[in-house]
Amino acid sequence: MNKLIALIGLVVLVNIHSAFANPNIKDEIISYEFKVEIISGSEKNNVYDGSFSLNKTFVEMNKKGELYVPLLSFDFFYNGKIYTKSNFDPVYNSLPKAKFINGEFVKIIAVGGDSKNRFGFNGGFNRFQFGRDSEKYIVEGKDYFGYLDEKTYVDGAAKIKYTKKE
Repeated sequence: MNKLIALIGLVVLVNIHSAFANPNIKDEIISYEFKVEIISGSEKNNVYDGSFSLNKTFVEMNKKGELYVPLLSFDFFYNGKIYTKSNFDPVYNSLPKAKFINGEFVKIIAVGGDSKNRFGFNGGFNRFQFGRDSEKYIVEGKDYFGYLDEKTYVDGAAKIKYTKKE
């Protein structure tokens, strides 16, 4: 059984390597902009902007099921600071990534900020920590941004709007 699993892994790896080594397959970059519109907590009514990009080749090669694609770039302007990919910790699996289902973009996932000003895009918080009526969509499993500050456990939440750049 272990040999079969190793063989399947090798075939997948060879196929991926072949696709990237194939000169007929060109890397294409997909870019998105997003707005984080705070709906609750001490930051309510504030809006923060960001953008990210990823390699479309990963998505084109895997159009069935769920796929998590690492981002090539990530810039988020939040509370007077610019957060880039380098501000996220790979040890805690908080590097920004994009989720696709059947080749369609769904959301970004990332957890950032220091321990006093932590924030998360669809991560870093238990969805049941959000108890306000305006935050019900989070408990229902929808796309969200959450944040805290040094005086709170969970301060508030936001809705995220994505725009694909053409």
